[in-house]
Amino acid sequence: RIDLHRAFVLYESSAKRGNIDAVFNVALSHEKGCGTPVSFKKAVHNYKKAALKNHPGAMFRLGMALQTGQIGLPTNMRDSIKWLRLSCKYATKTYPHALYEFALMHETGVTSLIFPDYIFMETLLHQGAVLGHAGCQVKLGEIYGEGLYGFEKDLGKKVYYYSLAAENGSPEGMFELGGIYLTGIHDDTLDLHLDKSVQEAVRWVSLAAECNLPRAIFAMGFFAEKGMSITGKVKPDEKTALLWYKKAAVAGEPKALDKLHEMGIEL
Repeated sequence: RIDLHRAFVLYESSAKRGNIDAVFNVALSHEKGCGTPVSFKKAVHNYKKAALKNHPGAMFRLGMALQTGQIGLPTNMRDSIKWLRLSCKYATKTYPHALYEFALMHETGVTSLIFPDYIFMETLLHQGAVLGHAGCQVKLGEIYGEGLYGFEKDLGKKVYYYSLAAENGSPEGMFELGGIYLTGIHDDTLDLHLDKSVQEAVRWVSLAAECNLPRAIFAMGFFAEKGMSITGKVKPDEKTALLWYKKAAVAGEPKALDKLHEMGIEL
């Protein structure tokens, strides 16, 4: 059994010796009440202390808290942007999260503070993808797959980024990679060839379904209905398909509700 109080004592001891990761963990412990009573005041104090020493995780936490007024802080978008920008500057493989959030802010813009900037958005997403952030990888797969925001459609990059995200454990990445295998890709101009594989499609989509991605759960119903499985072609199984469709509907997938209605079944 993990002794949370003992862990907190060790973090505090290390923080007093100047370990910035430990200062961050002390802040997190105060925020979550892990090994010590919840104290937003102490959490903010230590987050700021770590942030001033360029800890990207502390900068990110302050930036996100200031967006919605969490941990006792007032809502302040200007300060939020300041901390998120700094967190991007000092981002690491452990703390790449600000790159994704800041990219999304440049996708939509923030009233009078940030104007939409798709080039900068893509730059941030690339940096995040290199550091292993699955959300950045999925977003790039979507951008290149659809040719969004004025970027040229690039099937090679689409496959690359969705594959990275899938291997990184992203349910969305797994689902999209499954979709790619379902049809295959053959593009002579790009010299890009990925053979269709029902088995690989079902394998990746089933992994996404295990993560409770509603679209993937619905797709598993479709596979069962059509007799498609991880072992190849099998006998269609409407009973199993119905179970998947019901599960997808409960998970909030609109297509599942339509499918059940079409079958004359109400939840």
